Amino acid sequence: MERGELIEEVLRAFFDADADFIKFSKRMSTTDKAAVDKALGLSRRPGGVSDTLIDQA
Repeated sequence: MERGELIEEVLRAFFDADADFIKFSKRMSTTDKAAVDKALGLSRRPGGVSDTLIDQA
């Protein structure tokens, strides 16, 4: 795993455990989420950390 990927997973785990952030993100509309993703140049991944981990097998 590259350093950037590790940092991304640590941050994802942190935000997945943050109850206030979860409430905030649930209130965001699909349009709002798409705008954030576009601004950051990201593609939204479904689920939490367990859905985004890379299978090393």
